Amino acid sequence: MKKAIILAAVSLILSGCDNSSTSQVEKIDDAKPKQESAKFNCINGNVSIECEIQAGDQLGSGKWRHAKLNISGSDASLNIDGELFVKTDVSSAFIDGSRVVTFELMSAKKSRAEVDLESSNSSTSLRVRAWNSAGKLMLISSR
Repeated sequence: MKKAIILAAVSLILSGCDNSSTSQVEKIDDAKPKQESAKFNCINGNVSIECEIQAGDQLGSGKWRHAKLNISGSDASLNIDGELFVKTDVSSAFIDGSRVVTFELMSAKKSRAEVDLESSNSSTSLRVRAWNSAGKLMLISSR
């Protein structure tokens, strides 16, 4: 029953995003194709979201992390620089007038990630955080 409620909540949140166009946190300057900048692009479907994420490495390497997030119904997967994260848990809550769905993901290397999808009558936001197997934050991005 809990999974059915969570699936319904996720479906409602995602359906509220239908017919939305791709969004960017920061646009890339076409005059400088070699210079990378942070971006968070998403394509919304009926009950799915597919996002391309490019963010600075939080471990201090000076490199960029490239990630792909897929959410469909109550399922989610994340790929960060070839490391695949799969859903281990999903929870849903109603906090301060917003529905918040949190996906917990884990990789075979024991790295972990959290994806928060928050929706209210006026807005929808998405946040991705990932930690390496040593528990150090390696990626954070939101839109």
